[in-house]
Parts: sequence; structure tokens; C-alpha cells
Amino acid sequence: MGLIIPLLAFSACGAESSSRSNDACSTRETSLVLVDDFRGVGGRTRLDTTITSAPFSWLERSDDGVMVTVDARAKAGGWSMALSPQGTIDLSSVLPREIDRSCQTAVTALEVEGLFGTSGRPFSCTFVGSEGETVFSTSTTLTSTPTPWRVELPPLGRATSLAFTLDGLEAEEFVHLRALRFEIATPRVAPALRYFTWTYGLLLANWDRETGLVQDKASVSPGAFDAVQATGGLAAASAVAFQLGVIGRSDAERIVRKVGSTLRDQLPRFHGLWPHWVRTRGGGSLAIVEGTEWSSIDTVIAAVGLLAAEEALELDTEATVTFL
Repeated sequence: MGLIIPLLAFSACGAESSSRSNDACSTRETSLVLVDDFRGVGGRTRLDTTITSAPFSWLERSDDGVMVTVDARAKAGGWSMALSPQGTIDLSSVLPREIDRSCQTAVTALEVEGLFGTSGRPFSCTFVGSEGETVFSTSTTLTSTPTPWRVELPPLGRATSLAFTLDGLEAEEFVHLRALRFEIATPRVAPALRYFTWTYGLLLANWDRETGLVQDKASVSPGAFDAVQATGGLAAASAVAFQLGVIGRSDAERIVRKVGSTLRDQLPRFHGLWPHWVRTRGGGSLAIVEGTEWSSIDTVIAAVGLLAAEEALELDTEATVTFL
């Protein structure tokens, strides 16, 4: 239950960078990423995902934050949020596993802004694993005036959700907070390389390694609404990522070969054109999403991106050239 938070959709803010050669991702710098300021409309976050309170907790959102009140029937209340639409995420290596560890990003601290509530009551934060186990937990004592709360985090490894709990024993006990942020540690690199690494990480995080296709957006399940042009774009971006030292050659070649096989051999065609969007049917075959178009533009974007990647990695281009 709770709020699905695609960490890879966050933008780093407030960071300072210095230039370096591409093979020296050794020094680190910290940045803050906004998880939520709770200003969504109709129960949606500013990341267009949902947030749900625990049973017998009443959650109210406003321009000033979120307030959760414990019902008289409960001894505790709160809410829980998922950390990734893919299920679990390695908070010590947030970017996809193909990204070289020297270029990885880790979550190093939790910051809560404007925290206050029923004075003297404990308020806890728990990172939860895929089997419901506690990965890390910490707590603080609420005060009646807004107070910032910062928690230094150890290397956390894999987790699925983040739960906040107010231990209340009486009706109308509450907790209020204005914003939730993660501190992240990233390599100190030239801004252009950092932006490329994060943007490429966004794209790669939406890649289905089984089908070879890229989801149209993180909030859509793999196989439901996959984007053909983005799939070809991933191939081209993977070749660039290898050239910049962000991923290794073997990973780049594996991605490009898988994309090529999927696009050329598995996509349906109409008068030689690929669909703009595809879905996976029962049995694993691919079909155009109903009501969408066979697209000359997206066919060219995907095919040319694939061809450029094959040429850059010195792979066989014959099949792609023949298709074009």
C-alpha cells in the first residue's frame, strides 16, 4: 500500500560540481532530491502517484504539507510508500545495475521539513524489505512546533517501501510534515556527464530486459504501453554511455543486440512501419496498442537509433540496413 515513488524520476538540486576526466569518478558530492511536498490534487503526489494512509488513520493534504490523524480505534497510525515502481530498489546503488559502481548514486540521509504533532509521542521511519523485514528503522519524539528532522542513513541495500508510524494511544493524536527529501551522494563530475548519467538511468530503468522494450513511463506496467521510439533511443544512448565510461562494453552490446532482435524480429508491421506503442499479449507476442498509430516518424527514430548504436559499437548492421 502507499505511495509509489520512482526515485529515478527525481532531479538533483543544490549540487555543486567540478570538472574531471571521465575515468575518475572517485570523489563524491551530496544533493537533495524532493520526494514529496504533499501538494498533489485528489490524493496524487506531485510525481503523479498515490499516497494511502494506514487503517484508522486520516490523511489530509494541503499547500502547507500533510497531516495524519490517528482514529480512536487505533493504537498507531501512519502511512507507507513504495520506493520504486519496479518493486525493489538498491538504495546504495540507485541507478540500474548496468551503471558502473563508480558512477552510482546512493541515498545517504532522510530529511523531513516542518515536522510537528502531538507533543511527546514517538514518530518512526522504517525502510522495509521485500519480505516485510525491517531494513532500517529510526524514531524521534514529536514536539508542538515545526522542527526539521534529519536522519543519517547507513548503506541500506535493497528495500521496497518507506513507512512512517505515529504511536498514538488516544483519539485525535496527529503528525504533520511539510516536505520529505532524500540526500544522495553522487560522483563529483562535470555537470554534462552527471545529467547524462541520470537521464540515461531514467531510460534504462524503464527497459524490460525480457522483452527488450522500454516502458512509455515508469508508472505504466511493462508490456502494457511500451514505446518503440524510446526503445531505439535506448540503443543509441547505450552506445554513448559506453563511450563515456558509464557502462561497460559487454552491457552496451547486450542491450543493443536485445533491442535489435526485438525491433526487427518481434514487432508487428503494417506496410513496413512499426507501431508507435506496443503491448505484450498472452503468450508473449507483441501487438499495437489499440487506438494508436502505425508511425513513420517513430519507425525512423527507432531504426536510426539502433543503426547508430550498432555502428558505434562496431556490431553487424546488415539486418538493420536491410530493414531501412
